[in-house]
Amino acid sequence: MRLAALLCCLGLSLPAAESRASGVEQLLAQWRVSEAAQALRRLKRSRAADAEILVAESYVLLHQGQYEQAAKVLQQALQRTAHAPRRWRTLLKLIESTAETVRGHVEHRSAGGHFRFRVPRGRDELLVPFAAATLEALRERL
Repeated sequence: MRLAALLCCLGLSLPAAESRASGVEQLLAQWRVSEAAQALRRLKRSRAADAEILVAESYVLLHQGQYEQAAKVLQQALQRTAHAPRRWRTLLKLIESTAETVRGHVEHRSAGGHFRFRVPRGRDELLVPFAAATLEALRERL
């Protein structure tokens, strides 16, 4: 985002796909996942194959808890770009390790539907209702 502001001051702009994809990332940073998914759908209509759009899609999938799919989409983006930013490869490692960590876990959703919890069966499941209620209350206040 700082880059976009600097370029704007210089009378330049980011490539269209990158600046639009950063809008999706901004929505995600504000926990507005459903709005980010809608913005992404609009972007994909015109530039679905663009690597920046694929990266934005992987971020949305990551926030939706769809780790396996997020990794596949990000791998596609990396294949389409000769000089991908290091942060893309770092993100891929994070997504893959998260997918591996939660594989086989039980999924629970908060009452408001805004949060997913993946925990091993057993004692950890007892904490989910408390964590869910706390996060939903915090979300309401923000």
